[in-house]
Amino acid sequence: MFRSSRTKIFQDSVQGIIEVEPIILRFIDTPEFQRLRRLHQLGIVNYVYPDCTHTRFEHSLGTYHLAKRLVDAIQADPECASVRLSIGERMSVLIAALCHDLGHGPLSHTWELFLKQGGSDYNKFKHENMSCLITERIVAKDEPLRDLLKDSGVDLELVYALIRGHPTPELVERLREKTFIFEIVSNSLNGNDVDKWDYIMRDSLHAGLGQGSGVIEVERMLRFYRPAYHASGDAWHMSFRSSEASNVLRIFSQRTRLYHSVYSHKTTLALGAMFVDILNALDSILQLRDLSLRACAGDDHAMEAFLRLDEHLLWAMASSQYLLPPETSPTIKANLRQLCQRIEFRQLYSFVGKFLLAEIKTVINEHDSLSANDNRSDLSKLLDNACEAEDKPEDVIKVEKLGTEAQILTEILRKLPPRSSVRSVDELRLVVTTHSSNSTDGESTFFAYKTLPNAFSITRPLTKIYCCSLLWTGPLQKGSATRLLRGPTPAPPCLVEALNSWLGEKRAAQTTRVSDPLFVPEHDLRRTLVAFRPIKQP
Repeated sequence: MFRSSRTKIFQDSVQGIIEVEPIILRFIDTPEFQRLRRLHQLGIVNYVYPDCTHTRFEHSLGTYHLAKRLVDAIQADPECASVRLSIGERMSVLIAALCHDLGHGPLSHTWELFLKQGGSDYNKFKHENMSCLITERIVAKDEPLRDLLKDSGVDLELVYALIRGHPTPELVERLREKTFIFEIVSNSLNGNDVDKWDYIMRDSLHAGLGQGSGVIEVERMLRFYRPAYHASGDAWHMSFRSSEASNVLRIFSQRTRLYHSVYSHKTTLALGAMFVDILNALDSILQLRDLSLRACAGDDHAMEAFLRLDEHLLWAMASSQYLLPPETSPTIKANLRQLCQRIEFRQLYSFVGKFLLAEIKTVINEHDSLSANDNRSDLSKLLDNACEAEDKPEDVIKVEKLGTEAQILTEILRKLPPRSSVRSVDELRLVVTTHSSNSTDGESTFFAYKTLPNAFSITRPLTKIYCCSLLWTGPLQKGSATRLLRGPTPAPPCLVEALNSWLGEKRAAQTTRVSDPLFVPEHDLRRTLVAFRPIKQP
């Protein structure tokens, strides 16, 4: 790390030299931003991929760096002169890119899963909203920073809207042809944004799945990703040159690869379930869910406490009862200690099997009316490939009422023989992970150009695969009174058979063709169309 009178330089393993401007440095050199050094980007994945210890700190710097390079390339391009940003608009994009992840809790998305298990009230917690509140907090405490922002013409409401990824009607009216800036940091139209570029490159490097241009040809994206005018929508959108179709495809295909190999690795899922159990035990003492919700609602004291939470503190509290209240129940302490011991000795929850739920959101207007020279067929093929999931449904079975998680687990338990080693439904966990063809809420609309400034669009359905994994907690295995055995206990064959029997019953209820549209409400296992793969004993 080197200093100069005007800027600060970071040497980054993914993006190389990152030059930080003075205003940006005011945000970085704060306790709120430095906290990101203590939050792993991938939460617990480093327990499976040892090198995945990178943090949200370096990812935030990398996202800022790519946003700066892209915006400055647009500013310097004569073809984009009519939509050139003001100094304040440019700086607003850079601040949003830097601060977009400030609101994440410890353990990454495991924390969000833990919150959602508390019920629908906790769906109000959104890390994007927390990022805005923490950014506002940084500015409120720093008068020189407020002066710098004012002198630069930065509109904080624009910064917050950029972090959330959705402009307000007032901002749309004010920015007019420059609303494309909402597609740079967090692109809600098609997911092709600098946040995704950095985390895919960074996660791939640390997981050993490729690096640099072998993952994304980011130099070409920076050169050929530009705002272009979309006539049928009467708006400017970030668009890639049609010849860069294969490069865009690589972004989404690598995202799919990371999902299958890293994010939803079966050992990662087992560890995630164990850490959720740890958080639930701590919540009974510390009310972590309520703390998060109050912080998100603007409670200053709750925000102070939330910003002190990190993965090291949570582990210390769970493993050695550090800072736990004296009145903490001995039962809770013993449960926490046992969970931590099992993680340390790799006595992880056992993988039993999985089944898949699929959802496709249909598209009304597939694409613009294009001439044969617009590479429509090539781009359509690109987006079809980009929307593929590696796990494709082999059998699609419609089940009108599949049931809640508790009902599913109870039905499986009833199929076990008497005197089974699985004694209670409390020993079972159903972990649902979601892989979408894109990070958008609905179908994806991509914009491309052959020559600037005119763009055309292609819209593709959003495909979601919900992977439901059944885990068995199993007993704590001891080789003697004091020595723990190492390694997980294999799932009992009778439990694998019970799951397969339950799946067979659902398969027998098939009432739809494989080609039918597949609709399923997110986070709801009722009224679903279920796709099953054969279950193999690990």
